[in-house]
Amino acid sequence: MSSIIDIIGAMFIGGMLMLIAMNASDTAAREFFNQNSDAITQANLSQISDIIGFDLKKMGFGIAETDTIVFTAEDDHLKFTTHLNSHPDYNINLSGVNYIDQIPDTIEYTISTAETITYGTVSITLFNIHRRIRIPPSVDVSYVVGQSGNSNPFTYLDQMGNATTNISAIANVELQLSAFNSEVVLSPELVMESLDMGDATTQELQERELRLILRPAYWKQTRYSARNLKR
Repeated sequence: MSSIIDIIGAMFIGGMLMLIAMNASDTAAREFFNQNSDAITQANLSQISDIIGFDLKKMGFGIAETDTIVFTAEDDHLKFTTHLNSHPDYNINLSGVNYIDQIPDTIEYTISTAETITYGTVSITLFNIHRRIRIPPSVDVSYVVGQSGNSNPFTYLDQMGNATTNISAIANVELQLSAFNSEVVLSPELVMESLDMGDATTQELQERELRLILRPAYWKQTRYSARNLKR
């Protein structure tokens, strides 16, 4: 009789240990995936920032002092002129641009809604960042450089560093980008159909899981000084 009890006890303990091991393995795999997904999100955000920053540094390059440089300066819309093909050393690597001229070119950034993701009672909106380059007479290219968690990436500053809405007073542009990791793997409990969506415990679980998504809410803020605007 004691042998049977020992066997049953060993099976029970072994089963418990197996469940613990499986749960630990699942948690470790989920965290590993999320950490890698976080790294990708951060890399994408840095790449977007580098592209926009590269353009902002060229604002007004080669443009006469009497000409208008900034045409639109809103928190979600920026349009300015520069020279992208005025010299062989500065020629932009873009299909169709194989000539040199002194005609002003245009770079424009606009923001549009990409998608809205709902987690329980919370919604997260992602925004597309559109980049448009126009090089007369025939090149007009527009595409999405990436996504941001905020719709107002641009802030305009005067030479004293104060925010301004006066286009003629702009000397610096501050770029602010955030990113949410919408690809994280959520806990199995959150996706169970049997959860009572009105239950207080479920709401706490949703808030905990939402913090996983917002955890890497990377915020990249950089201030670019456009030397050609300081005149």
